[in-house]
Amino acid sequence: MAFTTVLFDLDGTLIDSIQLILDSYHHTLAVHRLPARTDAEWLAGLGTPLSVQFRQWSEDPDRLAQLIATYRQYNLSNHDTMVTAYPGVVEMVGVIRRAGLRTGLVTSKNRTGALRGLRRTARGSSAAGPAGTCTCTGILLPVCAQLIISGLLLGVF
Repeated sequence: MAFTTVLFDLDGTLIDSIQLILDSYHHTLAVHRLPARTDAEWLAGLGTPLSVQFRQWSEDPDRLAQLIATYRQYNLSNHDTMVTAYPGVVEMVGVIRRAGLRTGLVTSKNRTGALRGLRRTARGSSAAGPAGTCTCTGILLPVCAQLIISGLLLGVF
């Protein structure tokens, strides 16, 4: 079977944002005076929506919104100094596109955050930019898989 589409995970596959994610979680717990978690505990849930990750501390929607807002504020404030593309990623995506394959992005990040990560790492290159990509955020992977006829999914899920 020939592939027509390659879907990529964002964090930990295309962009090196893991330390930023960990720092954002640690900052959020410290600001809200909540018990700390280890990096290993956070990494076990990598890719899980923030509302799920923070539900351990509260089921209250308003409290969850506060935790998520703190996380996002820290994350966005530090994003551009901490996020980089993995070596060779921009070139690899360019090769895939020049071969005539469609590319897509599957992430639990909101669309704004996902596109910011792509723009930051592309450094002006159309090879890794958002043009020609579809971002499936907050959608279960089987649903994304149904959106394409034949594809390859790359990443850590």
